[in-house]
Amino acid sequence: MTTRPLSEEEIALAFELVLDRRPPPDRLAALVARGTTLGQLRGMLLQSDEFLRQALRDSCQPERLPDRLPERLSGPLGRLRRVMAGAPPAPPLRIDRAATTVVHLHIPKSAGTSLNIQLMGHYPEFARIDARAGSPHQQLAQMSRDKRACIGLVAGHCVHGLHRLLPRPVLYLAVLRRPGPRLLSFHRYILRTATHPMHATVTRLAPGFGTFLELAQENAALRIEVDNGQLRRISGEMTAPQVDTALLDTARRHLLADNMVHGVVERLDPFLHRLVLRGVIDQARDVRANVDPRNTTGNNRVDSPPDNSPAPAPDAAFETERKRLSAAQADLLDRFTHWDAQLYTLAARHRPDEPPPEEKTA
Repeated sequence: MTTRPLSEEEIALAFELVLDRRPPPDRLAALVARGTTLGQLRGMLLQSDEFLRQALRDSCQPERLPDRLPERLSGPLGRLRRVMAGAPPAPPLRIDRAATTVVHLHIPKSAGTSLNIQLMGHYPEFARIDARAGSPHQQLAQMSRDKRACIGLVAGHCVHGLHRLLPRPVLYLAVLRRPGPRLLSFHRYILRTATHPMHATVTRLAPGFGTFLELAQENAALRIEVDNGQLRRISGEMTAPQVDTALLDTARRHLLADNMVHGVVERLDPFLHRLVLRGVIDQARDVRANVDPRNTTGNNRVDSPPDNSPAPAPDAAFETERKRLSAAQADLLDRFTHWDAQLYTLAARHRPDEPPPEEKTA
């Protein structure tokens, strides 16, 4: 059996052969970006509710299914019983915290500190790694395998790829944010945080958003976070000299992989709900940290507004700042957010908690 990623044509043909329809364009693109193999696609299609309904609609009644099923059949036929009885789908598989390491790829200014506070409350100090104490990669590399096997949480500004150092199965978490407002929020955060390594430099040389973008163009340490930093972190190539289509494809595969739970700041509540369903946290709490004081007034949560609420203050402020940029500064902004915007769009459209009707099956 081939283990290579299938092409778009091959995946579309498989859908037509098994489900008698083509996959929706968004679904097809996601499967290609994920690097889906033949074995993965076959398992997904043949165990989907849609295929089971088609194959057994006329020959199987839910009340006649045996109570005890072979283990290898209990999953598909159990779902068939629920589908035919009109019951909702089964919840996602819960992790075993004692046997899984959760790695939060904390993207700066994407509600990451708030999430870290919730996550750390579930793990004793000896079972977690905090990036504020140094590079998680270096901390893990210096540990014995036995000590690494005790780590249940890695939280902070780390990069995809830590699973290679961890003996346990890893579940990655990532929350993305609209790239432009994230950069403005990042700039404001540096200006108001005297302990940030770039505070003195940014305060002196780049008090304005436009000059901040110019400084990032010249300052290597600042640029890796500003120049499509969300994609860099999720792809695992934080210090890549440039971002391109190959890096975007890698980030897409990581984002859509089975060992990743992702969300977007603008829809944080559904993301937290998924973490509760997966057993990552016990309950979703309204914890906000490192929030710009200018954005905390009123009843709306800045990091997760209601669907019909006005645009949050950071977005409105960003549009104002964008209009003040010179042509050269606006060009820098476009380049610094071009690839992040594509990855953000994928994350925002791919909502496991609210799949489009045509994607609820296969």
